[in-house]
Amino acid sequence: MATVGLRAVRDSKSVDYSAFKVQQPVSGPEKRRSPRKNVRCMGQIHDVQGSIITRCMMTDVSASGAKLVIVEEGINVPDLFVLTLARNAGVLRHCEVAWRRANSIGVCFVESASWNPPR
Repeated sequence: MATVGLRAVRDSKSVDYSAFKVQQPVSGPEKRRSPRKNVRCMGQIHDVQGSIITRCMMTDVSASGAKLVIVEEGINVPDLFVLTLARNAGVLRHCEVAWRRANSIGVCFVESASWNPPR
């Protein structure tokens, strides 16, 4: 994962799971660094100036990131952006794209204190 000088959130204690309406994962057979929880939550992707780029649906979330399905086709999502969730407009996460597929992206949550995207 390229970090572009940013530090991604990695431990489950640093994420407020109540903001995503999911419970903190429990230990078990999950082998990933941060276990994922399936969710269905509409959100919006914003550029660093705050303009809305597109709508998305969060389909899973973990302490360190999420999978987002892009609702509109042909949208170029930047490597760094702000994600807001429709359930609670007060919830936002600074994100860095970890991988891209046809209509979905995987993102790492980036600590806001170290988030300094290009303008």
